[in-house]
Amino acid sequence: GNSMVPLLRVNPSLRFYACDIAPKAVDAVNADEYLKGYLTAFVQDVTEPIPESIMPDCCVDYIMIVFVLSTINPSKFVQTLKNLDRVLRPGG
Repeated sequence: GNSMVPLLRVNPSLRFYACDIAPKAVDAVNADEYLKGYLTAFVQDVTEPIPESIMPDCCVDYIMIVFVLSTINPSKFVQTLKNLDRVLRPGG
């Protein structure tokens, strides 16, 4: 949520997908009144495939993974990048 608010202040036409492995973190973002209508937040381990019902192929222009890559086991790194690449638009 902290990363999205400044971006929305600059460009209120933005829409976000946000995921976290911790349900409490997702609940906190979903409870933020400022972000309502701009956000689809869900619990997800990005080392596992992201359901297409939540994030279809090529649905985002940017991926911000603050404090994420450093927590991923190196053996799951390539799969994680493939999972994220699936939702990234060409040229994103």
